[in-house]
Amino acid sequence: MEEAELQEFFGQIKEKLNEIRALADSFGIGEDFVYLIVAGVYANDDKGAYSLKALTDFLIGDEDELDRLLCIGSEVYQDTLRLDQEIDTKLDKLLDDFGLTTQEDESE
Repeated sequence: MEEAELQEFFGQIKEKLNEIRALADSFGIGEDFVYLIVAGVYANDDKGAYSLKALTDFLIGDEDELDRLLCIGSEVYQDTLRLDQEIDTKLDKLLDDFGLTTQEDESE
């Protein structure tokens, strides 16, 4: 993705974030609304190095609130991974019960 396209992309994300803030205000919760976002695109630079071009934005009160948001994000991520693994295990067992294998199973 070219730099100009990337800037346009991030500009549109920023517009959406402004819309989200306005939405919170329209519901009368603007003072209590918090968010933290890190959005990015992995890209090769002109020297071939792989890097993350990122947009960050936050609406938080203090570092304690930041810590709480980061903990919540981490817990949800870990729970999602755990759930995905449980689903994969159950699906593998179900397929195995029917004598079926996946391409992943065959490559092991």
